Amino acid sequence: MLYNKKYLIISFLVCSLICLVHSGILFAEELEGPIECNGDEIEYLEDEKKVIGKGHVIITYKDTVLTCDKVTVSTVTREAQAEGNVKIVQGSNYFTGESMTYNLEKEYGTVMNFRGYTDPWYAKGNEAKRTGPDEFIVSRGYVTTCDRENPHYRIAARKVLIYPNKKVVIKDATFRVGNVPLLWLPIYVHPLDDDRPRVTVIPGKSSEWGAYLLTSWRYNLDDSNKGYVHLDYREKKDFAGGVDYLYNTKTLGSGIVKTYYTKERSLKRKHIYTPSDEGEPTTEQEKYLAQWRHKWDASKDTTVTAELYKYKDKNFRKDYFFNEYEKDNDPKSYLLITKTQPIYNLSVLTEKRANRFEERVERLPEIRLEINNTRIGESRFYYEGEYSGVNLNKKYPSSTDDNPVADIANHHTNRYDTYNKLSYAGKLGFLNVTPYTGLRETYYQRGLNGEDYGSNSHVRGVFYTGVDISTKFFKVFNTQCSPLGMEINNLRHIITPSINYSYIPPPTTNSSSFFQFDEIDSIARNNTVGLTLENKLQTKRGKQQTAIDLARLGISTTYGFKHNPGSKFLDYTGVLELKPYSWLTFTSNTTIDPHKRYNHEWLKYIGTDVVASVKDFRLGLSHSYVPEQNNIVGQVEWRINPQWKIRAYESFDIKSQTGSSKKMHNLKEQRYVITKDLHCWEAELNYNVYRERGEEILLVFRIKAFPEIPFEYGKNYHEPKRGSQGSQTVN
Repeated sequence: MLYNKKYLIISFLVCSLICLVHSGILFAEELEGPIECNGDEIEYLEDEKKVIGKGHVIITYKDTVLTCDKVTVSTVTREAQAEGNVKIVQGSNYFTGESMTYNLEKEYGTVMNFRGYTDPWYAKGNEAKRTGPDEFIVSRGYVTTCDRENPHYRIAARKVLIYPNKKVVIKDATFRVGNVPLLWLPIYVHPLDDDRPRVTVIPGKSSEWGAYLLTSWRYNLDDSNKGYVHLDYREKKDFAGGVDYLYNTKTLGSGIVKTYYTKERSLKRKHIYTPSDEGEPTTEQEKYLAQWRHKWDASKDTTVTAELYKYKDKNFRKDYFFNEYEKDNDPKSYLLITKTQPIYNLSVLTEKRANRFEERVERLPEIRLEINNTRIGESRFYYEGEYSGVNLNKKYPSSTDDNPVADIANHHTNRYDTYNKLSYAGKLGFLNVTPYTGLRETYYQRGLNGEDYGSNSHVRGVFYTGVDISTKFFKVFNTQCSPLGMEINNLRHIITPSINYSYIPPPTTNSSSFFQFDEIDSIARNNTVGLTLENKLQTKRGKQQTAIDLARLGISTTYGFKHNPGSKFLDYTGVLELKPYSWLTFTSNTTIDPHKRYNHEWLKYIGTDVVASVKDFRLGLSHSYVPEQNNIVGQVEWRINPQWKIRAYESFDIKSQTGSSKKMHNLKEQRYVITKDLHCWEAELNYNVYRERGEEILLVFRIKAFPEIPFEYGKNYHEPKRGSQGSQTVN
């Protein structure tokens, strides 16, 4: 009897195990992925293929996490019916509600009393339907970037379509600050892959423009076609406007087209509501700007870039787009095709004058092949070469109504140039010795006066030779200390002396026989020795023991041999870089002419930069000196507290001279900025003073979720780049 009982128990356990394994296999076959369900109470109804959870329920399926108080999930359809504190999270996006019917597999469902977030937008509505993984439809709600229960601003709508990580489409949109409606739009589209605001309004006042209002409205046709519409008013210039168009062709590259037009009126009045002073006639003049920039990666190694700048007036960019003008006051129009390979680079450049008032060297076109410095087989010899052919045309400004000048005849020639260089990477004891020799041959179709050479003396030959000698000495000092708070973990002193000798005998044809288009045409006899001595102090800092340059001093000069008596040293140059602390950097560059000893004429240039950054305070100081120019620039930034931040920028001329006009101790430019944090907004008050352009006041409101604005108004202190950090040798 006992044997039978034991047999029955074993049989029951085996059968139970077989049933459990079999049911587990069936459950695994039903699901493409497992549904993990946790909670205070979990019940599985096998006949109905349902899981019921109660109390602190957490359901995980693929990348979706659902939490609620109570849920019923079908293991066949993956449909969940959730109640109480319902929340679904997918990555950084989430949505919540009182109750929800949701299909975990197909990612669709309905949420009542909806709240949701998709970076950077918060949304709320009476009801939300998710039609699939890529679309939400919110009814009778709003969106905002403010995370408060009662947001500072919101865009209320009849219907909101949310496409996670792509865009938000708002229909029948009313922009409200608090409960006050300010703006209505029939439809509003905002891409989520862009942090720029849809509408920007910048009021201000300056002595040059008077009171002004600059507005920018962003449009978005689709992901590949978007841009801005500008409509601006300047009290002393009248209305102006333009359209920016950003495009992406997917196959032929992307680019931007910018246009701006004004019928400029010189309004001689003090206020918008007063007539012109003293009844003076108002002058009118049409002015415009058209720019085009395009880039196309035709293949992995081939790039096509193009830029076109067309203006009606040479001062138009300076008057209306001063910051762009400061960055590049004379942009060129060109088409460039480049093919880059490890051994060679091939390029075709077409450069054409686009405006009659410009002075340009046109290249119609220039084809250039550059052979990179390449080792020859397994030897120590290296080869480098350049081959180019170009149609050169020098054009001078043409006479126009705005710029009447005397016409100057153009200069034109076809030039074909080759350069071949052979070098040897050798060692002589502890010295690295690299001798080299090269030959340049250049053919000119025409001479200085434009005449064709025909078969006479049309090739100029230039011979190059020289040698580069360098070495390196170093010593490591095992020391750990913190003098004056400086962290030092071992010191490495590196001394790198180098000598570079270069000799070019007189070319076969003097450069005065050719018109000077660029540096190739001006090659002349040269016989010089370059001397350089670099000292570095390096240490290691931080948890990773990163190598940094604590100090660097470089001194160099050139000694020129002349074919006539009078050989001499040329300019001395020095570079000093110090980084005693992680928050402090000092850089100085100096150039001295040793042959001028009076009235400080020996000092040709000095530039000094100091940058200090400690927690919420940042200071930048820069001093530059060249003959007739002596300037100091400084910027201070201080975050007083999380709510307030101030910034001041000063540009001071100790001495400046333009022609016979000399100015001493003048503030060239001043900028003062006060920023107030308004939770989801930032308000910025700018007061700017320009010595040559007058004063202006800007009031800018910026949504913090979209920190960039399409109108650049600020000038910042730029921290100098420390070249030595790119060549660290401590490991």
